[in-house]
Amino acid sequence: MKPIVSLPIKRPFNGIVCALALIMSISLAHAYDYPLKNPYFATVVGTPVDLEYPANGPNYPGVEKLSLFPKRKVPPIFWHGNTHRVGIDTQRNSKAAPLIFILSGTGSSFEAGKTRFLRDVFYDAGFHIISLSSTTTDEFITSGSNSSLPGFVPDDVADIYEIMQRAYAIVEEDKDIKVNDFYLTGFSMGAMHAAFLAELDSRHHAFDFSKTMMINPPVRLYDSAQRIDQLIEDNLPDGINSVGAFAEKIFNRYAPIFNQTGELEIDSEFLFALQQKTPVSEEELKVVIGLAFRLASSSMVFAADVMTHSGKIVLPTEQLTSGDTLTGYFKQSLYWGFTDYFDRMLLPYLRQRDNTATLEQLKHQLSLESIGDFLKHSENISAVTNVDDFILNEEELGFLSTTLGDRLTLHPYGGHGGNISYRENIEQLLRFFDAPITP
Repeated sequence: MKPIVSLPIKRPFNGIVCALALIMSISLAHAYDYPLKNPYFATVVGTPVDLEYPANGPNYPGVEKLSLFPKRKVPPIFWHGNTHRVGIDTQRNSKAAPLIFILSGTGSSFEAGKTRFLRDVFYDAGFHIISLSSTTTDEFITSGSNSSLPGFVPDDVADIYEIMQRAYAIVEEDKDIKVNDFYLTGFSMGAMHAAFLAELDSRHHAFDFSKTMMINPPVRLYDSAQRIDQLIEDNLPDGINSVGAFAEKIFNRYAPIFNQTGELEIDSEFLFALQQKTPVSEEELKVVIGLAFRLASSSMVFAADVMTHSGKIVLPTEQLTSGDTLTGYFKQSLYWGFTDYFDRMLLPYLRQRDNTATLEQLKHQLSLESIGDFLKHSENISAVTNVDDFILNEEELGFLSTTLGDRLTLHPYGGHGGNISYRENIEQLLRFFDAPITP
């Protein structure tokens, strides 16, 4: 896959001038026609339907249940209990085909939008697919994580690796399915996990991945989480306390349009048209994104708290049942951003294992920099991201460029994954994995 621009930078970026030079070099190097130039609008809306890569996917998507911790007691408020679901979609023919693992982004299950779209694309291209939920989902916390305290990347990746092997064992049992290669990709946090998994597999060789692609990865997970947490704090006058008033304001603005059109499906095409009629300010878009991630972090905190009896949200002695109302707990957990979780739950847990553990050490362990040498010398690992992806700063873009060189593709626009389904992006992805492209 040819890069849109290769940046042979010998030191980290240091300021606005370098950032502007980067953007100018990209615009000169390649005409990229993704239409949404505001990164926050692109993140919320995604790609207009008529510009998406066409994807149908399997007629009957497959779901398998794994029993990783059969003796684990899971409170009945978590409906899936102690079974862990994965998506397995295989080609039913006599030909051997590659198998690709797809790792979901923050807060997303294996059935969620971006993961589902990538599954459909690769299934149409003739691949076998195994799709996995994010480590931040309550399902992973209750039935996939050894500790039920996700966030420490080395631990999470070890858990994911076990899930992948268990899921592939199901595929292996079917003698009509033939696999001739293994690939790996992921979006956002799933992209970071993909890189760590490639490093882990280079030592343990369960799959020997031929190619790995990171899509919109964070470089320093803690710092990216902090930037997302700040979207609410910086753009609501009273932080999370203003959420109710903000939601009412947005609803009142859009309600008349819903009433006039009778439109119920909020897809990218509808949101794009809506923005033309009643534009949302950039500050409001930031809050929408911040709230989406805050819901993911609050769900993670609640599930981890209940499973570990930490007492941060629910009293350790309290036994929640399926009939209990969770409204009060939900309101409490909304005050927990990702960095709160790292600082107040994950770090104390790690200090029980090693009382010398520090926050700075944790930040490094949650970064691609901790496996920088591996990434630099692994010619089969690539990444694609956007210059305007707000989870990255100039220095982190510089790290990706100096580490990956011409294995990094940078697009000028798209925000955080807004252009993931854009036809040009998917065609590049398919070329990287040597897959056929739909005309």
